[in-house]
Amino acid sequence: MCIRDRTQSTWGYYQDSKMNFGISYNLRRGILGWLNLWQQLLMRTLRFQYPLPYHKPRILHPIVQQAIQKIQKPLPVDGFGAGTMQYYIDYSKSRGNFFADHKGNIILDLYCQGGSLPLGYNHDHMLDAVSSSKFDKYLLQKPIIQQYPPHDFYTYFRQVTASISPRGLPAVSLIGASGPTAVEMAIKAAFLKYVDVHYNGSTEKASKGLSVMTFEPSSHGSSLATAGLSKSNPLFNFLPGLNSINIPFPAAKLPLHPNTKENSENEKKCLYYVKEQILQQESIRPIGAILIEPIQNISNVFASREFYKHLRELAKIHGIPFIVNEIHTGCGSTGKMWASDYWGLEDTADILVFGKKCQISGYFTKPEFHPREKSEISDCWNDVGWRLVQFEGVYKAIKFWKLFDKVSDTGSYLRYQLGNLEKETKFITNVRGQGTFIGFDIAGGPQEAALLMEHLKACGIHIAYCGESTFALRPALILEPKHAFHLIEAIQSFKKRKILPPLQ
Repeated sequence: MCIRDRTQSTWGYYQDSKMNFGISYNLRRGILGWLNLWQQLLMRTLRFQYPLPYHKPRILHPIVQQAIQKIQKPLPVDGFGAGTMQYYIDYSKSRGNFFADHKGNIILDLYCQGGSLPLGYNHDHMLDAVSSSKFDKYLLQKPIIQQYPPHDFYTYFRQVTASISPRGLPAVSLIGASGPTAVEMAIKAAFLKYVDVHYNGSTEKASKGLSVMTFEPSSHGSSLATAGLSKSNPLFNFLPGLNSINIPFPAAKLPLHPNTKENSENEKKCLYYVKEQILQQESIRPIGAILIEPIQNISNVFASREFYKHLRELAKIHGIPFIVNEIHTGCGSTGKMWASDYWGLEDTADILVFGKKCQISGYFTKPEFHPREKSEISDCWNDVGWRLVQFEGVYKAIKFWKLFDKVSDTGSYLRYQLGNLEKETKFITNVRGQGTFIGFDIAGGPQEAALLMEHLKACGIHIAYCGESTFALRPALILEPKHAFHLIEAIQSFKKRKILPPLQ
């Protein structure tokens, strides 16, 4: 009979210990066990985060568009193609802030999968997390956490989430991978609380329905329910969904200091309109939740602290749950765990939604917003366990490498250098943001923005639009000034070379 020695799974098969091995067999097991341990330590030591070729963009071949253009036509696979392809990426060769395409080009990624990669590509902490037995346990069994959790899940769950809970929001509901679903569940929790407070829990009295107040342009998701809240795409306007009251956002006019008075007047007008809509909707469809982003993901605009303070007060006065959507801005993109911390409010929100960089979506709430019955806020939660393991790896890296400080330093560098380019060239305008969550406009409009995009691609830099002529930076938390310098250098060179027309 033969058995496989579990202490060294790759070294072969050994006979049963009953077959005259005795002490020599146990000695061999011990030696192989130590060799296995040293092998693992050696592999971890030699796993480089930044090999030599990954210190700057490297273009060995022209960015291949022919293969990509073939797939731009809609395919019978839902959500794939249809004009969305950017690159073919070799993920096994991508590292840190850089990804490798299928031709061997090394591209500096300042968008990182829509801002979803907190540590970039193939980071050691993420590889350690997904190599753990804890990750395997949740991935293989896919337990429905609400009904069949592992015996130690609650302790692990509180241990991981307690370290990131916003002030005053100790209760947390984990949803899984989907940000839009987390937004929908947060609104559901807000509506239930509104009915409980204003109608004594009577659903009959609330039969005329409730509305959600949002601020446009915004980005709360593209599901059937959240697309109508975002109003980011005119094609979504006809879709049925939640009844929403969309208020034009009072984007701060830049630079801030010379425009303080004008910005203040615009914010006051917006707040007056908010109050007017709250009172007007009471007899139609009462506003059961106010939903806002700390920085609007579309256009990267924001308002003053005073605006958010007064908006929060209005929500309190009228008993309307106040929801802050931090799916895009959360997990350190702005230099703090939550961008709403910059508001400096004692009572920031009733509900805070998170996702993207956290690797798991959900929301924090005050205890009174937590569902009274399990069936009120229900989701299968099949992927919560292993995603929580991923987030634990992310947060360990954040603490170990002090990544929030790095984001603040790199963000300051970027805004300073982009600000200098704005003064010198007048080509880019309205540089704005917090941390590395940055946006800037192109003065020449959409056509000039398209030319710059092609130039950056030729220089091996990937960024994205967040408006017709607005660029968004959504890099990993590990971005350093030495990497960001390549973006500044590429923009400086834009006017000094002949630019090819954008691809059709």
